[in-house]
Amino acid sequence: MGNQVGLFWPDYSENAPCLDWGNSQLNWEKMRIDIWLFPSGPVDPTIEQQVAKVEHPLATEWDFYGCPGAWGIFSRRLRDAVAPFCKQCFEFWPIKLNGAHYFGIRRVGMIDCLDRERSGKYPRGKSPYYDPCVFHSEKLSNMSLFSIPEVPSIFITAGLARLLLPQQFRGVCIYNAAGNQRSGENMEWTQNGRTAACGDCVSKA
Repeated sequence: MGNQVGLFWPDYSENAPCLDWGNSQLNWEKMRIDIWLFPSGPVDPTIEQQVAKVEHPLATEWDFYGCPGAWGIFSRRLRDAVAPFCKQCFEFWPIKLNGAHYFGIRRVGMIDCLDRERSGKYPRGKSPYYDPCVFHSEKLSNMSLFSIPEVPSIFITAGLARLLLPQQFRGVCIYNAAGNQRSGENMEWTQNGRTAACGDCVSKA
């Protein structure tokens, strides 16, 4: 996989567990987690009272829940696996999900490492959108989960992906950031000629 970078993405497929917003008690404003807000603080002192509900038999076995307009929710297992490698960009604050310990993701920093000349650039309002994304690899550690100013997504380096993939995290998808999402080109990230799997979701980075 070399110095490739992947998009770290939740599984939004039809059969994947998802948050029951009607019965959850989540106030993202308390976490100041809006993807366009930087820096993302302060945290409300009642943050630990946040409760998420999921109606699914695999609810507390799922490791990554997507949240539109926010960075998402990690299981304790996934948080523990990535926390040493993302301190520059993300913090984690406790949430109870069906009584289990989960964590909301807060962006607290970004790495200016996008190669704007080699990345695809599209007009979108006042700021352009970049897809596919190409990075200055010399600005990144080989083991990193990170965010950039130009694109409101979570990215992962190849070294950290190698560490995570064998652990079979459920709900985690990894897509090739250098692949064009609009056309679906160059989307599969393979190891030893086989598509790498992460939990129940095929990893395409």
